[in-house]
Amino acid sequence: MTPALVEQYIEQAMGATLLALAATLLAGLVLRKWAGGVVLPGWRAGLLHFLKGCGIGIALPAAILMIVWAGGEAEFMGFFVPDVHQSYERLGWGWFAVFMFLVSLLEESLMRGAYLIVPFSAGMALLDYMLYLKSKKLAARGNRNAEDVPLVNIDAATMEPFISPLPQYPLKLLGAGYGRIRNAAGTVLFALLLSFQAVYFALAHAGNPSATPAALVNIGLAGVFFAMLVYFAGSFYTALGVHFAWNFSYEIFDLPVSGYYFNSGTHIVSFDLSGSGALGGGAFGLEGGFAMTAALVTAITFIALRVALRAKPAQGKNEIKSPL
Repeated sequence: MTPALVEQYIEQAMGATLLALAATLLAGLVLRKWAGGVVLPGWRAGLLHFLKGCGIGIALPAAILMIVWAGGEAEFMGFFVPDVHQSYERLGWGWFAVFMFLVSLLEESLMRGAYLIVPFSAGMALLDYMLYLKSKKLAARGNRNAEDVPLVNIDAATMEPFISPLPQYPLKLLGAGYGRIRNAAGTVLFALLLSFQAVYFALAHAGNPSATPAALVNIGLAGVFFAMLVYFAGSFYTALGVHFAWNFSYEIFDLPVSGYYFNSGTHIVSFDLSGSGALGGGAFGLEGGFAMTAALVTAITFIALRVALRAKPAQGKNEIKSPL
């Protein structure tokens, strides 16, 4: 029998989930030159990205918990401790996994899909079309046949997931200046959308039990981290895997999930954060503490530096590159 909590969530949220997911998948199909790599990478690649995300989603909270424990703000309660929380009906591990996956699917489809991937890919497609029209005008003014001009021909299948494939451009007509315009415009658009979905993601958790300003800042940073994983470390499914395993791991450790306690039956490992302070996050859980802040800032900085180093154009090459 399906637990009432799961039935209620399906009834209230599945419509929004399917709509946001459909918009994301449609963008990947129609705008595949700009969104195909992160939305439709192929089922094998998508599965690997999801599993990689699950690994990150378990490892990061576990490492933060060990830091909090070493700092004296987490108390180890034992192994295989019966769940005593009565906030919800007992779900069991199976239904809890289903519930957490549905929650993660909704939030990722909405925040990283409908609010990031869809508008970014559409915006870059429009920008590239405008550049293409400009190149045609330049060709006409110079009385040159565009077919005689060397083109940028990039095969999407051979590119890294975070690089958006370019249409075929008359390279000599556009010149390096247009490449810089595209890079700058793409970076600004991505930064704006990144900020919007991160703030929205944080505000969506403002009504959670025991939410604090520090917790909302961390939720926003998590939104930035998940978005960067989409474009720079895999695909949409990487962020989905991280989000799912992130929430699921808290129940493994007997910790609140963004302020909420669930009843899964028996916890594999039990820790108590009720007496923790600024480091551990207190009643909201690890997401409310400064240990989480430091970990997320470090992870975001690492990804940003890695992308910046890999994005440096090779010397002597005049090519139009995407910043993402």
